[in-house]
Amino acid sequence: MVDVHTLSRNHAGKRCFFLGTGPSLHCLDLSLLSAEIVWAANRAYLLFDRVSWRPSFYVIKDPRIVENSSDMIDLLMRRLPNTIFFFPDYIQDGRIASAPNA
Repeated sequence: MVDVHTLSRNHAGKRCFFLGTGPSLHCLDLSLLSAEIVWAANRAYLLFDRVSWRPSFYVIKDPRIVENSSDMIDLLMRRLPNTIFFFPDYIQDGRIASAPNA
């Protein structure tokens, strides 16, 4: 379990960047983020072949991405021990545990 208060104290006053996916990212020099606090979202792992750094935080909200990429998410969680992952409550260990409430 992540202690949000500790996270906020450790990163107070620092800037951070949110990285998603999309064609516009191919026009950017992502190496500029190597020393930054980066929050990656959804399928940002598709950009990992272009950068040597890895995100500090990884957020996956879309249940379809979890369903379609569960093996990759599991692999990421094992290979990125310094990255903190955030999932909705209905996702456990990178997999959907039960359907979300309507």
